[in-house]
Amino acid sequence: MRFCCLCLAIAAMCFIPESSNGQTTGGKWEILANAPPAPTLQRHDDITFVDNGIGWLVNTTGHIYKTVDHGENWEQQKHDPSLTFRSTAFFDDQVGYVGLVNSEPFVLYETVDGGLNWTNISATIGGPIVQGLCGMQAVSDSMMVGVGAFWGAPRFLLSTDRGDTWTSKDLSSHAATLVDVHFFDEQTGIATGGDGSAFDGIAVILMTVDGGSSWDVVHRTTRAAGVDGEWGWKITVPSDSVVYASVEYNGNETAEAKILKSVDRGHTWAPIFVTGSVDFAGLQGIGFLTEELGWVGGRGTTSVTTDGGQSWSQVAPYHPTANPAGELDPRLNRMYILSDSVGYAVGSFAYTFVPSEPVAVEPHAPAPKEFSIEQNYPNPLRTNTTIAFTLHRPLDVHIRVYGPTGRLVRTLMNRTTTPPGRYELSWDSRDQSGRNVASGLYFYTADIGDSIEMKKMILIR
Repeated sequence: MRFCCLCLAIAAMCFIPESSNGQTTGGKWEILANAPPAPTLQRHDDITFVDNGIGWLVNTTGHIYKTVDHGENWEQQKHDPSLTFRSTAFFDDQVGYVGLVNSEPFVLYETVDGGLNWTNISATIGGPIVQGLCGMQAVSDSMMVGVGAFWGAPRFLLSTDRGDTWTSKDLSSHAATLVDVHFFDEQTGIATGGDGSAFDGIAVILMTVDGGSSWDVVHRTTRAAGVDGEWGWKITVPSDSVVYASVEYNGNETAEAKILKSVDRGHTWAPIFVTGSVDFAGLQGIGFLTEELGWVGGRGTTSVTTDGGQSWSQVAPYHPTANPAGELDPRLNRMYILSDSVGYAVGSFAYTFVPSEPVAVEPHAPAPKEFSIEQNYPNPLRTNTTIAFTLHRPLDVHIRVYGPTGRLVRTLMNRTTTPPGRYELSWDSRDQSGRNVASGLYFYTADIGDSIEMKKMILIR
């Protein structure tokens, strides 16, 4: 009975229904009021977060900003108008990187002190010359990847030793431009870009299954009538198997814009036309909180789907004076999704997804406090996390990890008559069979004595 109640509680916390106006009754995108707006006629280009709400925001007007409170407040860490910052990724709250475009020979900056100081390390990159980095990802505690550029030779950038050394690989035999990259694990990854010159080619998806040593083209798009050229833009991965990528156009005056969708971890792809989104330049920013719920925009119209792209409605855009109640803006470039209820987005402004308060189902009335369980740390986690609890008298202890649907992922402790004291358990983000689990929102429960407590944690691969 306890397990059934727990599943109902988790389902209630994760379900996000749709309303009739294109918003979601389970939450909405809200502007981060204290985040710096992008300079006039410009936009913010990338945003990333690590543990404890620490994040960075960059743009091509030479700004790097940092927050330590989930985006509530920001401080400027660097400003150099001669530098065009385009992408960013961090291993932790100290070590991170920012990629540049159109600033050669400045293409990669490093910080090892949380952004207090930034160093140009472009000259240390081994391999073919890198002319720009449009997308970056911290794959694990030691591996980081990047690709670029839209304007420049297509290169794949790799570090497997936590940024101590970097090497580049020429991918010009597969693509003419590269824009974004995502690795599911240290071996399997995909990249988006274009084949042909910037404005007369087609979009391509590349894949590697050996950590970037070799790549293959797994998808080429077919241009609609009236489209002079198109290319793949940003990637969003709501589950371990479902992937979406936006497609930007040139010369699309009548055809509906489109995105690409894969349901087999990037091996095969199919186009999805975004109903009602007709725009001269296609789509850029894209983010899916779940396999069904997502947004795409960036060149005029922002659209939302609640059924995996089968149907779409347009979002009334945010404007500080004309529509302060709106969601997102027409210049989206990056939507950074941490879980099915946590996300950030940047365009002319910076946004956060604010879920509605969940109505959790209580398993039973609370019992007198006989134990306490702490929030896991780190959270979000990339590989390992620690869960600590304290017993005030001998009790039976069962600590379990569940997925967002209530499926049991791992039992961490199953012990009767456990003596009083403080205990620490480690979860290595694997299931009972030893397999790595996908990024997303997870729950851990402390079934101790006659009481159950549940807490959330976020896994980012």
